Amino acid sequence: MPEVPPEPSTFKSKLDQLTRLVESLESGDLELEAAMLRFEEGKILHAALAAELEGHEKRLERLTRAGREAVSEPGPSESARG
Repeated sequence: MPEVPPEPSTFKSKLDQLTRLVESLESGDLELEAAMLRFEEGKILHAALAAELEGHEKRLERLTRAGREAVSEPGPSESARG
């Protein structure tokens, strides 16, 4: 397993790092072993980004579901009239 540099702290910095890795791979200037190490680093970063996005997506789903439920439940003044 390659040594991965310290994990960037923000989503944007992780994405920037992944972009740089991809660009270096696409340049075709790397030796095979260096390219393989970069590819492995990229897979690790991709997994971290995907997990972070999935977590945010689940959070948004919970928030929107809670918002819909709050809107669909009658408020105190509405239930007193019924």
